[in-house]
Amino acid sequence: MNNKRHIRLKEFFPGIHRVHTPSESYIKKSPLLQKNRSYFQKVDNNGFMQSHLNIQEDKKIFLVGDSFIESIFIDESKRINAIMEESFLFQEGKEVKVYNAGVSGSTGLNLFNLILNKIIILKPDVIIYSQPSCDFSALLYENGYYNNSKYFSNIIPSVESDVFRFKTIQDNLIQIQNNIIMLSKLCELYSIDLFISTCCSNSSKRQLKMMNDIIRENSYLGYKVIDLDLIVPKTEAYFYDKQHLNEYGSNLVANIYLYNVRNFSDDMPKKTIQKHHIQKINGVFEITSNNLEKESNSILLKIKNNEKQNQDFEIKITYFNEGEIIKNDVKKILLLPLHSIECSYFIEELHQTKVLIEPISISKNIEIEIIKYTITLLC
Repeated sequence: MNNKRHIRLKEFFPGIHRVHTPSESYIKKSPLLQKNRSYFQKVDNNGFMQSHLNIQEDKKIFLVGDSFIESIFIDESKRINAIMEESFLFQEGKEVKVYNAGVSGSTGLNLFNLILNKIIILKPDVIIYSQPSCDFSALLYENGYYNNSKYFSNIIPSVESDVFRFKTIQDNLIQIQNNIIMLSKLCELYSIDLFISTCCSNSSKRQLKMMNDIIRENSYLGYKVIDLDLIVPKTEAYFYDKQHLNEYGSNLVANIYLYNVRNFSDDMPKKTIQKHHIQKINGVFEITSNNLEKESNSILLKIKNNEKQNQDFEIKITYFNEGEIIKNDVKKILLLPLHSIECSYFIEELHQTKVLIEPISISKNIEIEIIKYTITLLC
């Protein structure tokens, strides 16, 4: 048995495609969450969640945080990173890759480790760090970030013997300040523009103020403050529970972030967006193009299972050039009974003149709709 300890790196397993469905117990605790919905997650080879857009990396923004940023129970095209990418692309003609580096259960120290060990090497232009609400729990232990609890220990496997020592985070507030000092210095050393957003939560107002005042009072370190706590209304219009945004809250936060980085893309080259007529013939979607200089393509689908049992949904993407098949690609996901899901697929950068998108081996009681097909071109 290998008992070697290591520093916890909060990330998703690289390269996965996964369907997430809230459990009945979760929905009972969060009744504002939509019922009969599943949510798609694509993770890149570095363990970051992707949007529905196959964006090139002209410039890079990393959104770093806990489940507030992760937004696992929001459609992938409506998560904060996706809305920001769409805005850059469709409103400005700029390809800015916005990485979703949010992971549930992350503490401030977990996020610093993530930035130091994974993000720095990718040469980000901007980091937007969202102060995690998980610090409300981690800092109640005697040693704060350096506890030995099951969920918040920085070193694993942990002893899992720790219990809360304090009633509030006040005794360990210095750890948040020190974490921000380290993060600010790290970004300064690597010439990264750092924005820190205050924790936006509808939980303990007293502790929330303690935490967020540290962020507000230390901006002399060189970072820019995005005060979500003061800007975002703590109402059911924007949250489905005390900590997590719904799609309207996600849209609001994305636009707040966009406003703060509004001059970020001024020196970037413009791209054009090519629109295509999509034909549906006998259940097969056909997309044709005469332009062979495509940079990046993606397709966004909405799928609904009207059956009262699980269904394996398979879709075949066939690439043609001059009438000849040059490649087939088959994707598969599991659909739960009476559930709907939004999911996307990246179309490979091949010199194709036609793409067929064909559902295979499915029931007649599955509805499929193409929401968007996006192609970007060099101007």
